[in-house]
Amino acid sequence: MKIGKFPTENGAVFTFSNGDYEYVNPIEKVREVYITQCMLLAENGIKHPRFAKEDLSNEETLQQGQEEGVRLFKLHFSEAMSLPIHEELFKLLSLHKKKRQLAEINKIAALGLFSNVLMAFIYRAYLDYGYTYSMYTGERLPTGLDPNEWPSAAIVEKDGSTRVWGETNLTNGQIRAAMQQRSYVVGRFLDKGPEWHCFIYTMKAVNGQERGEGPHIHYISNAWGHDRSTVVQQIKIGDYRLNTDNHIPYIKHA
Repeated sequence: MKIGKFPTENGAVFTFSNGDYEYVNPIEKVREVYITQCMLLAENGIKHPRFAKEDLSNEETLQQGQEEGVRLFKLHFSEAMSLPIHEELFKLLSLHKKKRQLAEINKIAALGLFSNVLMAFIYRAYLDYGYTYSMYTGERLPTGLDPNEWPSAAIVEKDGSTRVWGETNLTNGQIRAAMQQRSYVVGRFLDKGPEWHCFIYTMKAVNGQERGEGPHIHYISNAWGHDRSTVVQQIKIGDYRLNTDNHIPYIKHA
């Protein structure tokens, strides 16, 4: 996992990058993410108020970060296991034809899908049905932009201004245009033998900027007739083009 620390007038902002992973136990993977993030934050001076003692050794600091990560994961997992999950999601796992899977996806789309419910489904698919979990990410910058010129981090504020961290020869206008034009894609796979199911996130779709649609994600499976490797390749280059024939309204859970 990589951590980024970017100073602002209101204190530092931290970002985390988990990297790609495949065919894992999702419960153990997410637990690892919680613990690692809390240990990195503790190492960078961000501690839970319960840990008021100062001048700790590095070993004590990391130990407290680990304890906090375990505590937060237990809360997260307990909540996930208590959530009601659309029965149509589980039905997808027993269907093998694209037309029948699309019928269930359309039912899910009519209800909308919360991010925490999807994560709970991923846990249940592993626990109850034996599906492993994989995640792949990819980014594509606008044509002609040298990736080596890209700053360490940048955001476009609501007022249209651009905030940049790190060295770059690009102007704020160029960075703002690139941020608006770049493509970022995430694919979350469930696998069991030759069968796979994938939920596709694109930055524009999740932010409600794709063809006037509201925030949404896409679903595709082996029933679509594409090789898994083809789907993964398009995700990892940040240029997903396969037609999924569906939009699932997506609500981010705070």
